[in-house]
Amino acid sequence: MARSLWMAAFCVLLVAAGQFASAAPEGRRKRSWSKRFPHDYDLDGQVVRTELPHAAVKASEVPESLDWRDVNGISFVTKVGNQMLPRGCGSCWAFSTAGSVSDRIKIGRYSQTGKLTTEVNLAVQALLDCGAANHSIGGCHGGSAQNAFSFMYEHGIPDETCAPYIASSPGWWSEEDCWDTLCRTCDRHGNCYLTNDGKRYKVQEFGLILPSTGASDRGSDMVFKMQAEIMQRGPIVCGMYAHSSSFDDYLPANMGNYTDSVITDGATYSGITHDIELVGWGVSEDTKIPYWIGKNSYGTRWGLDGFFLIQRGSNTLNIEEVCHWAVPQLD
Repeated sequence: MARSLWMAAFCVLLVAAGQFASAAPEGRRKRSWSKRFPHDYDLDGQVVRTELPHAAVKASEVPESLDWRDVNGISFVTKVGNQMLPRGCGSCWAFSTAGSVSDRIKIGRYSQTGKLTTEVNLAVQALLDCGAANHSIGGCHGGSAQNAFSFMYEHGIPDETCAPYIASSPGWWSEEDCWDTLCRTCDRHGNCYLTNDGKRYKVQEFGLILPSTGASDRGSDMVFKMQAEIMQRGPIVCGMYAHSSSFDDYLPANMGNYTDSVITDGATYSGITHDIELVGWGVSEDTKIPYWIGKNSYGTRWGLDGFFLIQRGSNTLNIEEVCHWAVPQLD
């Protein structure tokens, strides 16, 4: 029997007056849009064609640390985006899915050629333009990483030079148009119109990371699966609870609230409100706290140039509840 899983990231929305101070649940929250998409996700919705990394990797083969931003001096992580410009938009799910596939394209091409090629940054806006209705992918009120990957599997999306981010869902045209073309161009008077698509980038398989049914230690099982996937194929998308001051206030100026910049929030929270990328892991040299390396979509002014560290192995802020992966087509 297929196991049902319901998950949608609401994506915390932050107002311009206090862009990084709006997610605390009591008294301090400025705005949070939390429209859910009534969609049940089950394991039959995955497309899995090859052996999963955790089936081929032994726990003893997982290194103490791995960071896709620095592999022998090379970064395979594409740029940090900002979902809040030019207006507030709960598009974390789109940034994290497009970003993880962009990263994996960079990794895959290097693996094939032994050299870095032109970096591809997939169009977040394309997912917003086509996501609101027909596929129940999502919009500026939150969305689904799994359905975003499903859309990329079926239709593909262009790079951002074809459909720049405007923080709107949908964009300037109807849903019907976007199936045929996702690209646009504008004249010098500001009039914009659809144009022929460039290359569309697709994924050839995608799926969920969940703890194994019957695992004696579900937490350790989940962490191992996440590490194996990141190590073998690249960054993944994970949901988390973001309505916590420990995440909201994660700024260089507030680092006195943390242990070596690692979020160690021990409170219990319910639900998933935000999607991010995980690009690696490590262990604090001073405190020996194990952590994940997360890539957020609040711009480079937030956190550690747009990244953050969060305790690993303790399901801090529900970061180890459910994660997603996708393998891009490289041809």
